[in-house]
Amino acid sequence: MKCQDEIREILSKDPENFQALYELARSFSQEKSYAACFAMADRAIASYEVTPVEGEQNHFFELKRLHALLLRDHMFDIVGPAASMLDPRWKPAFKLGRPRELALCIGTHHLPILHEALCASQLKRLRFLNLSITGNATKAVQALLYGRYDTLRALSIAFDEMPDMAHLCHFFEFLAPHFADIVSFKLRLPRIDDTLAIRVRRAFDRLEFFSLESNERLMSESICEYIADDAKSQSLMRLGIVGSRIGDNGLFALFSSDNLNALQALDLRDGTLTNNAARVVTAAHSLPQLRALDLRYNEIDPAGIDMLMRGNIQCKVDGQHVRPASAL
Repeated sequence: MKCQDEIREILSKDPENFQALYELARSFSQEKSYAACFAMADRAIASYEVTPVEGEQNHFFELKRLHALLLRDHMFDIVGPAASMLDPRWKPAFKLGRPRELALCIGTHHLPILHEALCASQLKRLRFLNLSITGNATKAVQALLYGRYDTLRALSIAFDEMPDMAHLCHFFEFLAPHFADIVSFKLRLPRIDDTLAIRVRRAFDRLEFFSLESNERLMSESICEYIADDAKSQSLMRLGIVGSRIGDNGLFALFSSDNLNALQALDLRDGTLTNNAARVVTAAHSLPQLRALDLRYNEIDPAGIDMLMRGNIQCKVDGQHVRPASAL
């Protein structure tokens, strides 16, 4: 294998050279430089897909497997274009890589560069963005306000502390016009009430996957009624309302909706659903495409569980009458 200086010399003359990109990805992998490895693998795959190289098919599939493993096992080590600011060794690599999937784990020391990272030219191909933010939540929201979201198809944001509610609501209202192409959105917060949940839902027009996760059970049947009555819900295929007190009335509102005919999966973990929920699920309803239902960590008794297991929908019902560790 050539040394990195030789590889970079080749790439300076031919930035799309598949063999050089492959060797640089392997080199970064051996160094456990996962972010740089991901960028090079991504670039090499894109190069090969445009112009296949004779005799390199095995290396192409090797990079595809490596690319998938990095996303699965090292997602939060892949800091995309921000890596060029955090580690000078990666700067040349990220001038070549334009990742399509990116996960940023943002701590307090990253906040000064967050805006610059999200607006970097390397993100012109970005489609999937996963943000995990630790500490200084309000400042993070202010930084995120000036990010670029027009290219995104999927966005996931998780905060470990609660940002200022006014700033958070302004974020979704101000950026709503820029979320036009996003079809998947997931938000995790310590606290989500009905007011915030409805404001968040209003910011997106084309969602196929929508998930709200809260540590506190504040969301009530109101958010279910809003989603059930909203014509924009006709495009939803997956819905999650995790950590709530929607109760059996909220479940009934969803199951009796005429706007959720495309819904295939429903996640209602960590709630207050009872055996009446099992009766709603097993009765006739208007969710013809629903195939998967997650009811873990609710308040359903064995009789209700037995009723659910005999239905034609795949249900998860573990951990009844307890709360998940992540919510404690």
